[in-house]
Amino acid sequence: MSRDAVTLINVSKHYPLYTRQLLDRLKEILRPGVICHTDFTALKPLDLKISKGETVGILGRNGAGKSTLLKVIAGVKQPTSGTVEVDGSLVALLELGGGFNPDFTGLENIYFYCSMIGLSKREIERITPAVIEFSEIGSYIHQPLKLYSTGMRARLAFAVSVLVEPDILILDEVLSVGDILFQRKCFVKMEQFFKSGKTVLFVSHNVDSVKTLCQRSLLLHDGELLMDGPTELVIPEYHLLMFSSQQEQPEIVERIRSGKTGGRFTKGRSQDRNKISIKQTEQNEPLEPSHEEAKDYFVEGFESKSKSATAAMDIVIHGFYIERLQGGRVTHLARGNRYRLIFLVDFNESVKSVNFATWFYSERTHFISGIEVPDKYQLIEEIAEGVRYQVCVEFDCVFNPGLYGMRLVVRGERNQEYVPLSIVEDAIIFSVLEDGDNHSVGFVKIAHKLEACEVDRADTPETGGQQNNDNQQAGV
Repeated sequence: MSRDAVTLINVSKHYPLYTRQLLDRLKEILRPGVICHTDFTALKPLDLKISKGETVGILGRNGAGKSTLLKVIAGVKQPTSGTVEVDGSLVALLELGGGFNPDFTGLENIYFYCSMIGLSKREIERITPAVIEFSEIGSYIHQPLKLYSTGMRARLAFAVSVLVEPDILILDEVLSVGDILFQRKCFVKMEQFFKSGKTVLFVSHNVDSVKTLCQRSLLLHDGELLMDGPTELVIPEYHLLMFSSQQEQPEIVERIRSGKTGGRFTKGRSQDRNKISIKQTEQNEPLEPSHEEAKDYFVEGFESKSKSATAAMDIVIHGFYIERLQGGRVTHLARGNRYRLIFLVDFNESVKSVNFATWFYSERTHFISGIEVPDKYQLIEEIAEGVRYQVCVEFDCVFNPGLYGMRLVVRGERNQEYVPLSIVEDAIIFSVLEDGDNHSVGFVKIAHKLEACEVDRADTPETGGQQNNDNQQAGV
């Protein structure tokens, strides 16, 4: 029996482009041999194998060929060349509500969709209660789908796709729809799904989601499979492409092809990120660092595309960047190094009780930490009109690998209240590089020393939690 769930051999996809759709098509039909179109290559020839039980992320800019690849694998589109082999039942959630009839009720759509993918009436009746419960649609399950909100459609579509328990599940951006609680519910279900040995192909622009769910990722660019490897190595290269200009992309693409983007890309299958090794050590034995040192660097054009400024007074924040302490701007930081944030502030009117702050956010805009002077210790009593300040903030890069953003803030007194006077949201984005140290999870690496050694049970009576429980019982 094959160990591969999906196998692609020399697969490509081309689309004809016509200047005058109807007329040019008619000419080609009536005059064989006459070509009135140009070919658009959506997918360049590629070979790909996805093993059973793998969860594979697919990354790339808009128009990179991600959806085309999924549609070819799902059989929605036929490849122009090559062969596609799929071993097992497959469900593809490529478009919100795809395969549903808007005039059918939610319940009718469950039966309709499950019948199309080959489930028997008994199987449909078995899973229907679970689909209704998971989707949390309630009485709307008896209403036509066209009356559903976007979030309700997402809930129903995802519930049906997962609960039919296919061998292979294809998801195209579906987890980005719906409220936060439903997204969390989807992630938990996805974890259960691929832990049961199912195969998942997952497209998303949200690298947090890809990093959480996928150990292996593909990077597509202009229809080319540019990179195939561990997710933690693919994401930095995806960021390079996302934040580069059109002029810079050819050079970056060539560097990725040759594996020379920072010297950290190694081809091959993903490693097990969940492995942890614990060894017995002597009490005073020093800990040896097991990771390789990452080298920080600067990429021109790697900057925020979502920065926005708001001001309650005529105060302008500008000229912001991150540099090494010894000088030299950086956009890609090495964990453990110390850096300096610099920005300028032009005060075009006088202000009292001035304070500066910078806040750090994750890629999904989760607040992580902030640096500012407490209110009762005002930094500057008064700044006169026409004055420019340069603000320097030194900080240790304690962040785990990923993409982060900064908010810059100037606070001061206005109408006898201490309030934000000028804010730049997403002023700076920066990437923290992989260094091979996977012993820390979350956003921040906490300095620590972990040791485990064998001890005699008789010499180590239980305390702590057990003692607290005893105390609680005694106080009842």
